[in-house]
Amino acid sequence: MHKFKLITSKPEVYGIKSEEVLKERSAQSNANALQVAQQVSDLRVFTIQEVASILHCEVRAVRHHLYEKRDLRYLKVGREVRVREKDIIEFLEHRLAPCIHDQGVLP
Repeated sequence: MHKFKLITSKPEVYGIKSEEVLKERSAQSNANALQVAQQVSDLRVFTIQEVASILHCEVRAVRHHLYEKRDLRYLKVGREVRVREKDIIEFLEHRLAPCIHDQGVLP
């Protein structure tokens, strides 16, 4: 086998990627990695017991909000119930009591 040294002013002609193309692809892969990371963080789910632990309440209270009041969204995975992190945050935001500072009574 002979070893050749390729000398050319146009490396992309011979299938060798130029630095600009490599940088562009690297930037695209970084953007894709950020999108995947965002999607993964959106997919974080908890069991009923974990939600009760996060909210510092009884499992019975979480079940009450899931099944009776129906103000806490959940997913069914087979027979199992899972609650997304963003649904817990939304649930808590809707349960905020009005504050005096929000009403503009105090300076």
